[in-house]
Amino acid sequence: MSSEVFEPFIIDLQERLDVTRKEINSIRESYLTARAEMVSPQEIDKNRSRRRWLRATNAFGQNTAKIAALEAQYAQGVSPPLTTAPGLAKPATTV
Repeated sequence: MSSEVFEPFIIDLQERLDVTRKEINSIRESYLTARAEMVSPQEIDKNRSRRRWLRATNAFGQNTAKIAALEAQYAQGVSPPLTTAPGLAKPATTV
């Protein structure tokens, strides 16, 4: 048997592997980006604790501005804008 018979198969396989490699790299980059942008649980707990303390000691409204600032900071860190991961907006390739 000649290797020429397998050449189209090998070329097709190489093309599919290239696509798979690119998709895996795109997923990896998306994961690393999301991970880097995450707020740590310790920071969230610290923010919540500070907010509870400010509310508990806000009998005369003296902490209202600080509470609003913490709530804005919390909202920004907890719910960042949703974006499409790079490379995932494209239709999937057929294998």
